[in-house]
Amino acid sequence: PAGSLVPMGGSDGRSMAGRGRALGRFRASLATAIGLSASALFLRGLSWVPVSAPLAAPQTGLRLRRGQGTARSGHDELVLRAVSTFGATSVGTGSALGQLQGISAVVPDAFNFEEFEKLGAKLAFASSKTVLEALESETWPNLGDLVEKALESERCAIDWSEEGEGQDCFLESLFAQVGAQLLRRVSPFGQVSTEVPYVALATPAMALRSAERMMAMYSDLGVARGRVLLRVPASYAGLRAAEALSSAGYAVHLTHVYSIEQAALAAKAGVSAVQVYVGRVSRAGGDGIATAREIYDTLKSEVSGQTNVPSLIAGSLRDMADVSALSGADYLLVPPSLLQELRELPGLPIGAEGLPALRHSRVSGSSSNKLSPFLCSPEDFQSSLSPMASKLLTEGLAKYKLQQASLDELIEKVQEFLR
Repeated sequence: PAGSLVPMGGSDGRSMAGRGRALGRFRASLATAIGLSASALFLRGLSWVPVSAPLAAPQTGLRLRRGQGTARSGHDELVLRAVSTFGATSVGTGSALGQLQGISAVVPDAFNFEEFEKLGAKLAFASSKTVLEALESETWPNLGDLVEKALESERCAIDWSEEGEGQDCFLESLFAQVGAQLLRRVSPFGQVSTEVPYVALATPAMALRSAERMMAMYSDLGVARGRVLLRVPASYAGLRAAEALSSAGYAVHLTHVYSIEQAALAAKAGVSAVQVYVGRVSRAGGDGIATAREIYDTLKSEVSGQTNVPSLIAGSLRDMADVSALSGADYLLVPPSLLQELRELPGLPIGAEGLPALRHSRVSGSSSNKLSPFLCSPEDFQSSLSPMASKLLTEGLAKYKLQQASLDELIEKVQEFLR
């Protein structure tokens, strides 16, 4: 948006040293106000180093043969023989985890630098949830530095024509700072999924402006556009934003997908990745595994003949049965307890109804095919959802907004103090 540059902070000529001492006092009081220890809120330590350009995507070969042995849930087991040229990891292909990594990109389903490095994870998440988890876990020593850098972004120091976009800009700047550093922890060809602020989803035009700002911020930090996905929820507004972003060539990661109807609209919108929540569906009384498989088949059928099939990201995995049944999905978000179990198992039995092997190992922007217009009305969209999917989507969006509101409150308090 057009606007004139205005100075960040106050105009009282406070020295950097004095500002630093004052900021230190503020950190302690703010930490107390939001119920966190001062060390959890603003620790320092890691040096800032811009990430390098992405490397070529890996090639993966897969061989499966039917094995002799016991049956599980009435299905024959398959013995996996995977050959992978992914980046080096700390596990051998003889372990269950090593075998699983041959057909699916395994990603820790909780913020943990150590796990990201051990796994050579190919995907990370710059989101409100990531930042809040990092604050609580006290495992990100220089997170306070990133907050300060975000608030000092010159790209946000303008007079905004749209209400709310100025505050969104600081969130976008923080996510770009977080995402750029996370890319140092994932594999050299990894990507980061970056949350689009909820307010920016009000209209497709606002979503596009948000994307443009974030990509410019990533570029300032040395991150190539091809390493960034834009994370958007599968609400009606989110799907409209996703179509606009995909049409503009951005890679979109659509979250909170609980039904084949959402998946079909996602494919029509041209998104690059779709995330299904297996455990949430099962806990709500549905069949999470069956839903994930139906979504997988829907994505393939909706884009039949096109170059880029949306990647399937399976999250909210509860146990080894979920992992086994959905092995072969492009990405598996695995909780720490299951990661340890996979490391200790000598091999991974894959159910005969497991998903086919990876279609591709890196998500990209939309193909050049002309996208179908998003003609669905809000009423049609809502009526297409089952009661369970509607309930889960409503709950997911409420949590999404609450997490962003928590970060907004933090940013506003820091801004107020620095003025």
